[in-house]
Amino acid sequence: IIVDSSTISNTKVMGAWAWAAKITIQNSTVTNTTLTADSYHTEGMTISNSTVSNSTFYLGCCSAKIRLDTNTSISNSTISGCCGSPVDGPLQLSYAQLTNTSVDLTSAQVTISDSTIAYNSSYTGTTRFKVGNGTMSYSRITGNGSGTGLEVTGYAGYGATGGFTISYSDITGHDTGIIFSGGSGTFSISNSNLNSNTTFSLKNMRTGSVTAQSNYWGSTSSSTIGALIYDGVDDINYGNVDYTNFLSNTQAGTGPR
Repeated sequence: IIVDSSTISNTKVMGAWAWAAKITIQNSTVTNTTLTADSYHTEGMTISNSTVSNSTFYLGCCSAKIRLDTNTSISNSTISGCCGSPVDGPLQLSYAQLTNTSVDLTSAQVTISDSTIAYNSSYTGTTRFKVGNGTMSYSRITGNGSGTGLEVTGYAGYGATGGFTISYSDITGHDTGIIFSGGSGTFSISNSNLNSNTTFSLKNMRTGSVTAQSNYWGSTSSSTIGALIYDGVDDINYGNVDYTNFLSNTQAGTGPR
């Protein structure tokens, strides 16, 4: 099903349970609409070269998929799970722009590449970007000085076996930049800018360690950087963060290519 060069308003668009055909919305404007990839919708829903505002996305269980790509802009919307469990994703962002849009997918795989996610002064929601596991590369999550930019639970479906890797990305302008709250997989951050977060740039609240080498923290003082990190040094129940080889200047080449 392909919807092209259309205006969609006050509508429900759903890939119904189960194994529905792929839905593609392209070159379109979408407002006040509910967009659902229902359970087992493995072909998923793809939105490209479109603008979506004031809308609600739902992702169902069992490998249902939503992909936002190719200069798609989402604003003042929400993306969350529905329709059974586990809601394991994936949600895929590639060359997408999200503004004041909350993502609450605590057991899903989320991949973010060449995308921007921004929360400005008009955003009042309590959830920003909360996911289970995945990757982030060449992307940005910028904030308004409050809240947490990115929270990763470490869940992959029902199991807490997930991990998360970040590279060539910026997570700046939040109260807390990143929280890793669980998961037994690999957690790493490299070649990224984690500066200008008010209280913490990184909180590791899981038993495993985090490799966070070769990043810019906004300081060249090891003690100052250490104070921006909450880990096993602060609470013996948590793993440590290795922030050695920190950068003395902003990492170049981050964000969308």
